[in-house]
Formats: sequence, C-alpha cells, structure tokens
Amino acid sequence: MPVDSAVALVSLADAKSFLKISGSGEDDVVSFLVNEISQFIGTYTRRKLVQASYTEFYDGDGSAELVLARRPVQSITSVHDDPLREFGSGTLVPAADVLTDKEAGILMLSPVSSTPAFLKGKGNVKVVYSAGYPAASIPYDLQIAAKKLIAFRYFERKDGRFGQGSQTQGLVSVSFTLDEIPRDVREVLDRYVDRGEPDRYFA
Repeated sequence: MPVDSAVALVSLADAKSFLKISGSGEDDVVSFLVNEISQFIGTYTRRKLVQASYTEFYDGDGSAELVLARRPVQSITSVHDDPLREFGSGTLVPAADVLTDKEAGILMLSPVSSTPAFLKGKGNVKVVYSAGYPAASIPYDLQIAAKKLIAFRYFERKDGRFGQGSQTQGLVSVSFTLDEIPRDVREVLDRYVDRGEPDRYFA
C-alpha cells in the first residue's frame, strides 16, 4: 500500500524512523497509518492541509475582499468576475489588481485597481488557485502530531489491544476519542482548525 501524497503529512521513511522500524516488513501497515492519520487530522482541522490546485466559485457581495476556502494560499492562477457566469477573457481580473493575504486565505482587490470591488451575484467570482502546505514544507508541529498519533495506533495494534488485522491489509482503527488524543497533540491540532465560514463557493 503506497502513501497517498495528496493527504500524507509525513513520509513513510519519516514515520518508520519515528517508530524505530527497519526493513520493509511493516511498510503496508505504516503506510496505511500515515494515510489514515493524515486524513483524520484533515477531518479534525476541517482543512485540506497538503498543497493542491482548486477551481472554486464564490458569491460576490460588492466588497473588495473574498475569504477563500483553503489556506495557506500558495499562488493565484486567475480570478474572473462575471454575473453571467460565462467567465470569458473579458471578465478576467488583471493579476496586478489581485492581492492576497496568503496565511489567512484572503483575496483582495487593490484599492487603486480598475476593479475596486467584486460585483454582486451568485457564484459569479471564479478563482483558480493553489493552497495548502507543500509536501516538503509541512509545519514541524503538524508532522510531530501526526507521528505521535501514528505511534499510538501502531503500538496499540502491536499490543493486541484492538481488533484483528493483518499487516498486508492494514486493518487498524483510526478513530479517536478526545481523551485518547494526547493533550500536546490536541493543542497543536486545535491551532490549525478552520473555524471560519467562507463565502459560498462551489468546488
């Protein structure tokens, strides 16, 4: 079972090093845990944490700011503003007019731009952009949190404290109660939880 690069917060090699595993006999189980723990953390934080490209449509409200659904923003490919939702070249917002607060995931129109505000409409603002953390730049505290949860489930399995699984299929539990998540891990994850409500969008 390969590690899923679309969700993995740590590599197989890093997880094995943390677990002090040598050889390849446990690779399927550890890969499964890397994928499932990374997915669990994404669900817990309500975010897609690994960098990917998105095409989304937002409601314009007449203001000059738009809260994007994903963060941190890595780059903006294009922004269209078209109440007719045809999104032709004539509706493209000039790149020079687009500003971003990358960490907050906020897209802003320059106050000196030819487009001072987004037009009011339903799904009239089309944004193509890249967001999330590059695989090589996942925040260290998130990596440590993931490794600790992987270790929790790995050693629980080794001790025979749940279910009957096989190494080849990686049948292991990845559900947690709040009491099971170590306090230091929960404190890290809580810092990444997305508590905002972005403007309506359609991915």
